[in-house]
Amino acid sequence: MHGVCDAPPMGSAPEPGPDTEDPANSAARVLAEEQLADPEATWTMGFGGRFARRPDEPVSRGPGSAVTDRGGIRLTLPDGVAAIAYETPSAADPLRWDHAVAFCLPTDEAGQAGRAGVTELGPDFAALRPKDTADILFDLGIGGPFAEVCRRTSDPAALAALRAAVHGGELDLESPMPGVHRVLRTAGGRIETTAPSPTMVGSTAPTLPASAPVPAGWVPCVVLHPAHPAMDRTGRPLPFDQERHRAFQTLLDIHGDPVLGVLKAEVVDAVRAGRAPGKALSVDGPAARATVAVTIRQLALTDGTSGTWAAWRSRYGGG
Repeated sequence: MHGVCDAPPMGSAPEPGPDTEDPANSAARVLAEEQLADPEATWTMGFGGRFARRPDEPVSRGPGSAVTDRGGIRLTLPDGVAAIAYETPSAADPLRWDHAVAFCLPTDEAGQAGRAGVTELGPDFAALRPKDTADILFDLGIGGPFAEVCRRTSDPAALAALRAAVHGGELDLESPMPGVHRVLRTAGGRIETTAPSPTMVGSTAPTLPASAPVPAGWVPCVVLHPAHPAMDRTGRPLPFDQERHRAFQTLLDIHGDPVLGVLKAEVVDAVRAGRAPGKALSVDGPAARATVAVTIRQLALTDGTSGTWAAWRSRYGGG
């Protein structure tokens, strides 16, 4: 297995030139393009930035982008981005799990403007749809250091309310604002929501589960949630899909932590061989515990349950 969880080693290869690209960057961008073509994949940025589309929904595709009438995404993954795949046990269901791929950067490369108040930024020339480029973009100043939570509009009433907030006026962030689009920007791109929806208020720092194997000093700029083998994007159970399961295991082989991959294989071999859980297995730290818990949950669907499986679940199934 090949992991990309660590920063590229210094001096190990020539700097990429105009006709070359770091293999890790290339792999991350290829993965992003493949997943943008899948209507079952969901993308998130920061807190409140989410893009998903229905399989039958018309979509306009371009390099690194997908746009529908309800919103869209454009990815601009910088050099040095690391795609880190991981699985984590679901807190809502003791037999389910979540999976994702976080596209991460060092904190000193992922920073955004970090504005502390509502700021008018002018026309949104980078809007995903040409008809929105004349609308005025405002940073709400609640994105923290790694995200910009923005609103965009040409509606006179909304413009007046946002401009009043620039000068210290109150802005209602709990209710939908007619004629206002939501725009969330990070170092990895932007997500836009053009359909009316409530504003999500709260911390917008990009956070991941504690069990995600992201190196210290790195943060996610965008997170991919590929099609899940056992539930839909709303979390409702689905009949187990072996093909989707194999697809994400392949992503783990390429973009996951190789140490956790070895641990997962050891658990699978032990359960299939009928060996009871023992002290020889090293399960130290949140990432290792999550890996074992997820593996046990997956074995119930791939192999079925048994007395051995029940013993492993009793010891490690909680994550």
